[in-house]
Amino acid sequence: MSIRKKIWTSLIIMLIIPAALILLLSALLLAVFMLLNPTVSFSLYDGFEISNPVIMQFIIFWGVMAIAVVVTTSLCLSAYLNRHIIRPLHDINEAICHITSGDLTYEFAGSNDLELQKLCASIEELRLRLKDSVAKDIAREKEHKMLMANISHDIKTPVTSIKGHVEGILDGVASTPEQQAKYLHTILKKAEAIEEMAENLSLYSKLELGRILYHMEICDIAAFLHDTA
Repeated sequence: MSIRKKIWTSLIIMLIIPAALILLLSALLLAVFMLLNPTVSFSLYDGFEISNPVIMQFIIFWGVMAIAVVVTTSLCLSAYLNRHIIRPLHDINEAICHITSGDLTYEFAGSNDLELQKLCASIEELRLRLKDSVAKDIAREKEHKMLMANISHDIKTPVTSIKGHVEGILDGVASTPEQQAKYLHTILKKAEAIEEMAENLSLYSKLELGRILYHMEICDIAAFLHDTA
């Protein structure tokens, strides 16, 4: 049942049930007073005297009874609305608080109301999407850290080689022009290796950010596979 139907049903019940109960209890109360006070007449044509203690007592009892019926009905309807509308809204608010605090594992049953079912489904879909997004971010961050660690390790090798060959030249180990040329050629190769690593890192960053521009062209697949192999 939708919330609108529940509210309209509650309003109708609030009008019908108290009126019916008051009429029924009034008839019972009148019958009891007539049995207890057979000398008192409640004729509508002749009227009755309000100052009569018995009639005053009847009016007081009737007023208390009517108030009790209205209050009881109101409390029952309030409990009904609290259980079927207020409590589900509280559960939805609690679920949203868990999501905003970062707890994406919290699940709630939702509600049987049509309007709240749609809201609960939307919140659950949002939670699952956020959970998936967070899992992807964690995996991406882990891969990024591993890549940085691998690059740092790979860069140390050519840097150490360059440093050793430069020190060899400065210390006079490579004294002949041929040795110096060999050392410089090695330094050049290691520098090119570092440059290639930097280009790969830049390419990876562009791929991760979605900023790389592709140049499409037709090529020979056999030649491409041969070159790759």
